[in-house]
Amino acid sequence: MPYAVYVDELDFVWATEWGSGALLRFDPATETFESFPLPANANVRQLLGRPGEVWGGRERPGSARRRPVLVRGRLRPFDTG
Repeated sequence: MPYAVYVDELDFVWATEWGSGALLRFDPATETFESFPLPANANVRQLLGRPGEVWGGRERPGSARRRPVLVRGRLRPFDTG
């Protein structure tokens, strides 16, 4: 289930996929989705960005620890925590 949505500078639409623990990128030109899996139990609630980067805030169920998630260069995710 999508939770947060962000449109980047290239008009790709990014969404968090709450149930599968992934970020999704929709390309409106080709009308296709690409999935970027996240670490286990990483529920991303917020998305923001700047040119070449998409940032999300993730939390793990039952934990007070929150960590950032970064997708850089639209290629693959990097977990910074």
